Amino acid sequence: MDKDIIVILNGLVVFGIVRTALAGVSLNPFDFWGYFEGD
Repeated sequence: MDKDIIVILNGLVVFGIVRTALAGVSLNPFDFWGYFEGD
């Protein structure tokens, strides 16, 4: 369980970094969410 939690936390951190990087490049950061949500 502990390892799973660590993996999830690491995944969220990496996802946050990637999202921030893409949001900095994109004029509209919501485009990033739309891409993954398929809206």
